[in-house]
Amino acid sequence: AKDLKANACPDIKIFLIGNKADLEEERKIPKEKAESFQKEYELDRFMETSAKTGMNAKELFAEAAKLVYNDYSKYTSYDC
Repeated sequence: AKDLKANACPDIKIFLIGNKADLEEERKIPKEKAESFQKEYELDRFMETSAKTGMNAKELFAEAAKLVYNDYSKYTSYDC
């Protein structure tokens, strides 16, 4: 995350996505640890999803589009 922020456009959006949320009983990383990681590295969003059930799939893409659109609309030309 630090490398991305250091070498990319300053407006880059970084999401931390936890997949397989439908398999709670097989969880390897506690949700709190992922949330801590997000805060520590100043990532834009953390979201848990499930490719199997579709949980949060639409919400993830909608949130990403909203963040990108809000940044894009601030500029008349995007020079990154």
